Amino acid sequence: MSPAVPEAPAYGGGGDTLGARRLRRAFIFCVLSCVVATGLLWFAERYLRYERPEQLYQQALTHVNESSARFFLRRAVELDEEQSPYASPRYLWALAERETGDDALEAFAKACAQDPRNAGLAMRCGTALYLDGRVEEAAEYFEQASAHAPDNALPLYLKAAARAWTGDDDETNNANRLAESLALVARANAGGRDVRYPPPVWSGDLPGDGQWRAYQRRRIVEETGMVLRRYASYVLDAVRNAAEAGNAPTWEGWLSVLQEMGERMAHAPDGGTRALVNGLLIQRDTLRERQAMSESANGDAFIPERDAVSQRLAEVEDALLVLSAFESQWVARAEEDRQHRMFPLRLVGYTLVTLVLLIAVLGIAGRLIGVTREHWTIGHGKSLTPVMAGTGVFLLLCLALGAAAPHWRAQPEPWFTALSVVWLAGLAGVGGYGLYYPRTVLTPPSEAERAAGAAENQNNAAKTPASGYRRAYVALVRRYTGVLFGVLVCAGCFWVLGFRLAVGLYPWEFRLLPSSLVRDEFALAAEILQRLG
Repeated sequence: MSPAVPEAPAYGGGGDTLGARRLRRAFIFCVLSCVVATGLLWFAERYLRYERPEQLYQQALTHVNESSARFFLRRAVELDEEQSPYASPRYLWALAERETGDDALEAFAKACAQDPRNAGLAMRCGTALYLDGRVEEAAEYFEQASAHAPDNALPLYLKAAARAWTGDDDETNNANRLAESLALVARANAGGRDVRYPPPVWSGDLPGDGQWRAYQRRRIVEETGMVLRRYASYVLDAVRNAAEAGNAPTWEGWLSVLQEMGERMAHAPDGGTRALVNGLLIQRDTLRERQAMSESANGDAFIPERDAVSQRLAEVEDALLVLSAFESQWVARAEEDRQHRMFPLRLVGYTLVTLVLLIAVLGIAGRLIGVTREHWTIGHGKSLTPVMAGTGVFLLLCLALGAAAPHWRAQPEPWFTALSVVWLAGLAGVGGYGLYYPRTVLTPPSEAERAAGAAENQNNAAKTPASGYRRAYVALVRRYTGVLFGVLVCAGCFWVLGFRLAVGLYPWEFRLLPSSLVRDEFALAAEILQRLG
């Protein structure tokens, strides 16, 4: 094996390899410090900020997988019962929302026993019992909810729905129960109360306008609406029976009460489009019955405003078509919103992978042409610091704009495309300068040869500086790429910390972030209600 040819001093020959190693490790330490500090902050907030039961509760609330969420909540309840005589009703309520069958009913019962004045919890417990067929037990919880929420019409509506099916099952009792239930609905209508659905069990430390909480809210509204829609169907069947018996004044009053209930349900301030659909479905069925009655043999005597009913029915059906189109796109829009949130993370991830591959390729090329540790002793040029500082600011700005776009642009895709082009163009510019950068640092081979002194063999003397220049060039390009990699990592960490300070969450917590989909839902509901008048 031939001995290694000594490198020219201009290309790292005889340099301070120990000092170069210290500088390199110091830079790596700074980059790792940013990563570790960001990771420790996330870890501390997720696992050290709360007591163990509360930590499990928070994890369960934000967990998409229901079985995993149940495991966390069961453990939270166990730990809380060990620390105090009774588990927190919040934990039991959250567990009940995620349990199934009798386990859910048992958890609801325990939660209600510990927090009997919580009207929302009582409505959820009653709804679960009602949908399970245990109507008489559900009626007790609806009664409890109405007592503790006198300004909310929903408990009275639910109480009326349960009353229609409680008691002895004979013709007289059925008529009495129906009359009593409709009297409850009329009382709720006359009181001027709003319809307020039970809120999802949540944490005050988590934002309330995220996609995942909206999903929980919509599920609660849908389950509650199922109870009232079943009740409306029951009343409409009774209306048909009354009409067939020639008792027109009775069914006209029933339809009026039922239609007003549907209108109040549609105007629920916190229900969104699901509440609007519930109310409009009841209105549509009621208006269809009115229209059918008006077209009967003696209907004109009781509904002279047939054209008004037909017009209102057409408006309601048109609104339901619009809502149906929106609801059918909910899942796709939710996934689209998640992809929008991932845009900055994808930019960083793809760029990091590209830089890692580039560093690996340059390392292999360097080994093939004989790059050694001596080449790391070549000092960086003065232009490196301002170039990398500017690159860091540029990367931070792009990431901030990418994270902000879903908040203030209804259709951010064109913005993302433009931002991707700017990102790639900026990095291409920085990378292009990286190819030129060694020329600003290295001495040309001819000057290096003169500085080193003429060698005895002119051929070797001409060859050695040129090959040394190539080795030094590859080493500097690789080091430049490594510095760029570190700057990108640090910029990503600073962006994550800034995002946390501005929003209160981390950028990868997609389902908890404020969502344009939620804003669009309530905007559509308000627009339709204004159109309907």
